[in-house]
Amino acid sequence: MAGLLLTAAATGAPQPSAAQSAARDTERREVIAEVEGWLNGLSTLRAKFIQNDSEGAAAAGVVMLRRPGLMRFEYEPPGTLELISNGVFLVVVDHQLRQINNIPLHLTPLSVLTAEQVDLERAYEVTATRRTERVIEVTIRSREDPDAGSLRLSFSRSPLMLRQWLVTDAQGLEVRVSLFEIRRDVELERSLFIVDQDQFEDDSSSFR
Repeated sequence: MAGLLLTAAATGAPQPSAAQSAARDTERREVIAEVEGWLNGLSTLRAKFIQNDSEGAAAAGVVMLRRPGLMRFEYEPPGTLELISNGVFLVVVDHQLRQINNIPLHLTPLSVLTAEQVDLERAYEVTATRRTERVIEVTIRSREDPDAGSLRLSFSRSPLMLRQWLVTDAQGLEVRVSLFEIRRDVELERSLFIVDQDQFEDDSSSFR
């Protein structure tokens, strides 16, 4: 009986018309095009950020982006980390532990922000899009490892501006980064994205 009721409920659910499906597909393509256009038109960006995770931890700092490839996160005290993308690796510097860890950039969510040419549907799987009067959002995940997690980019409209991204890992844990005091097309020296690894070379606890 339960099976029959479920079947009846599913059969009776309204199905989208061809026009509705076409409209949703058009909106999806328009959202993707807007996001790609904004990212591909971006040269440099500097902003303050607030970072929150699903376990209640919070941090703040400054983020700098110089496309292609270069990105830097400086955390305010009591944070001890710097995250620096040099185009190949995301270098995680822990000044308290005096350790350096190099993570291939293409394995991190930052790769979509630092890519030389952003083509979301070619490089990723677009799992969701959303557009309202004030916000557009696109959610992507890796084609190679779809179970690894997802990244949602959120933009304000009029003018279009990246305001937030949400990283969800394979276990469902989330890290949300919100941007404010955003400045585009600012001068960012390349030296900002170079890690002085010599400062750790005499410390046996460091690694590369």
